[in-house]
Amino acid sequence: AEWRDKIPSLWAQTKLAFSLEDYIRGLHQIAADCGGSTLEPDRLEIAVRLVMAITDMLQQQRAGGNVSSIRSMLGSSDILMPTSGGSLCSVQECVFNNMTWLPDVETADVSLGSYQLVHPKISHVVAHTCGCKGLSLVYAREATEMTGADWFEAAGQSEPMTTRLKNLLKDYPADISMFKEMTQNADDAGATRIHFVWDWRQHTKQSLLTPDMDRWQGPALWVFNDAKFSEKDFESICRLGVGGKRDKSRKIGRFGLGFNSVYNFTDLPSILSDDIVLFLDPHVRHLQAMGASVQKPGIKLRFLKINALEKFHDQFEPYHGMFGCNLKSSSAFGGTLIRIPFRTADAAKQSEISNVVVDHTVADALNLQFQSEAFQWLLFLSNVVDIQLSEIAEAGPDTTPELRTLSCVKLRDAFVHGSKADISSPSTDSADSRLMSTRHEHAFSRDSMIQQTGQIFEEHTPHHDQTFVGQANSFQRGRVSV
Repeated sequence: AEWRDKIPSLWAQTKLAFSLEDYIRGLHQIAADCGGSTLEPDRLEIAVRLVMAITDMLQQQRAGGNVSSIRSMLGSSDILMPTSGGSLCSVQECVFNNMTWLPDVETADVSLGSYQLVHPKISHVVAHTCGCKGLSLVYAREATEMTGADWFEAAGQSEPMTTRLKNLLKDYPADISMFKEMTQNADDAGATRIHFVWDWRQHTKQSLLTPDMDRWQGPALWVFNDAKFSEKDFESICRLGVGGKRDKSRKIGRFGLGFNSVYNFTDLPSILSDDIVLFLDPHVRHLQAMGASVQKPGIKLRFLKINALEKFHDQFEPYHGMFGCNLKSSSAFGGTLIRIPFRTADAAKQSEISNVVVDHTVADALNLQFQSEAFQWLLFLSNVVDIQLSEIAEAGPDTTPELRTLSCVKLRDAFVHGSKADISSPSTDSADSRLMSTRHEHAFSRDSMIQQTGQIFEEHTPHHDQTFVGQANSFQRGRVSV
């Protein structure tokens, strides 16, 4: 007040508060004064403080929900960011290292292209708030533009997804139907065996494709079969409700509507086969930063194009070793591995598809259904002669997880692809090589199965007869449809 009274003309030119435009203008003035050369330490420190002040202002506005206010404050202004080289660059040309599990990014074999790495004094939060991209996004997007490095692309089911899927699930309740659909698909693909595994382990959550994938690193249901997905199969599954059976009338319903029964249990299923991993994200909440969109709500990665296990270790570690899937090798995977991660309670509240949360109680009920019905399914399958259900209990970091067989039905004296199938003894490569395995199994001849089902028809009431006939027809139905 004293100086304001003594020198009113000078005081009138003094700012009591600074706006976002003032901070941005200050950064541009520093850049102009340096003429594009490396900043002196004192100028660099001022630039860092200005960027932090901009971040505080943006965060305050966003916390208040004033998105339109932020847009008007920024206008056409371009925030400049201090780089590791000591210069100032547009945030559109800067990246921050969110792949901290990799070696030093400046010496690793990750090409930044035209991008600059932000200065180490700038935190990830500050860089992200101001509009810098994460290194993982830049790496992924630039990889698609490099010859021979097109290891992923946007993919997914291309209709308005969540409402459609929610309606579809009315025809596919959260019961044993999903297991039957997966078995049908495997049979249509020419598989001879299918293996379901409840996996109750929690996986680490640091090196993921995006931070939003962390909620899907918990318990899951694995579905393995020994047939390989073709390019057409991947295309078909991305077209909601359009199955490969249109081209091959003998198919029961391969990759048509039935696959979508997995959405009873998850919002983010994935399929690994050949050299491809397909992640489906119908909400477009988890993979948008990797290029997923409403038009293509998912991504398709070619894991042989890069070292996926090194670049995104925690994301791909659950797949590595399961049923012979070796992500360290240079060979494609000869089977199909489907991962159905369960919703957490929080994810179920936010899901627009289903609020089902799978826990041990739900699994136990499905196990009983599986044990009472699975042997009947073999009657109506052309190729599958071995159906198994197992469990991997949650294990500590120093404990070898155990694969425990809950149910196993096999068809004795089966003929597969014109030759007699050898399924009299347990297969040694059917489980993760890192898992200890315990087995309990039952083998049936087709004659004995027909005899048992005949007894069911004779002994059950008409109501139960109708139920069993309905189950049988569910397998036969697709053999003569579209």
